[in-house]
Amino acid sequence: NPLLWSILFFMAAAVLSGLLNAYETEHLMALRTNWRLLLPLLLAVILADIDEEQLLSVFFGFVMLISIYGIIQYFTGADWLRPEGQQLTTPFSSGTSTESPVFHGKGNFSHHLTYGGFLLLCFPLVCSFIFCKGWSPFARLVTAIIAVVVLLGIGASLGRSIWLGTAVAITILLFRLSPKLMLAFSILVIAG
Repeated sequence: NPLLWSILFFMAAAVLSGLLNAYETEHLMALRTNWRLLLPLLLAVILADIDEEQLLSVFFGFVMLISIYGIIQYFTGADWLRPEGQQLTTPFSSGTSTESPVFHGKGNFSHHLTYGGFLLLCFPLVCSFIFCKGWSPFARLVTAIIAVVVLLGIGASLGRSIWLGTAVAITILLFRLSPKLMLAFSILVIAG
């Protein structure tokens, strides 16, 4: 059973770590919190027999929902996933004395940069599948719509570092599509 083997591998690595460690029993106490390290091994075994296109469509759906939730938070400040006293929405402060009508989009995360960083990691992946020749035109169109929603969610995060990372990701994706066009665009940016 591959599931059993992955658990046994994790346990053997933990015991070996303890034997090589100065404190022999500390690693066993750390297993109470280090069980999360077992998740990638278990997921690799569980997802080995799953259809990749179906898995990607579910993943892209969740990414789109998280993006939409952050966009709604940007305009309304709503935090529906937390109880009334524990809401984490913060209004955007531009440094002026007037109150800002927009909020940091955080999605289901606790900080707007964590939300933006998650979307930044997902954005190039979603964009890459727009150009997948094996997918139907309808699937590519839906993926393009999801990419636009994710891009709007990145904007709602109000994280300048996330915006810069997105610009770099778009530049690299465009360079992969047409190096000559990207070279001409780079020369125009540098010259202008």
